[in-house]
Amino acid sequence: MVPKKGAWLKALILFSLMICVGCSPAYFQPTEPGTDYRWLIENWQHRIEKEGWNEALVDDVTRSCIQLSKYEPDPVDDDHWETYQEFTRDFKGDCEDITSFMYGTLKRLNYPNNLRFRILRMPLGDHAVLMVELPDQRWKMFNSVPLPGASIDIALSRTVVEWDDKYIYYP
Repeated sequence: MVPKKGAWLKALILFSLMICVGCSPAYFQPTEPGTDYRWLIENWQHRIEKEGWNEALVDDVTRSCIQLSKYEPDPVDDDHWETYQEFTRDFKGDCEDITSFMYGTLKRLNYPNNLRFRILRMPLGDHAVLMVELPDQRWKMFNSVPLPGASIDIALSRTVVEWDDKYIYYP
């Protein structure tokens, strides 16, 4: 099969746009951020009691946190990192605020394994993600602002710093 004329140019432009998107959402933005959070917490607590922690539950918690959140970038000259408590007032913030929300939610549910913030240096700016040690001791990265092609952008990134509630880790 022969590609259409100019197909490589379209692919190159699409790839460039995916890299240039930066830290902005390409997913559903809720009209009422935070709706059902209390119900979800109760639901997760019942699941933890019934089945214990597993990767599927961690995936559900982090995915739901992202879906409850509305991405709103900070002004360029005033990058305020919200705490979990600040974020849960309106469920709006940028990548590090949503990461803080995922971290805080797992802590609130007494997640027994390690959690870490990780800052990535990406081609067009820094980005926050959550690192979670799963019940089987593997580490998994949760992107706070999922984007089309994010795996490519993350593959081109490098870790700047990582930390938890006790230590700071440098690469």
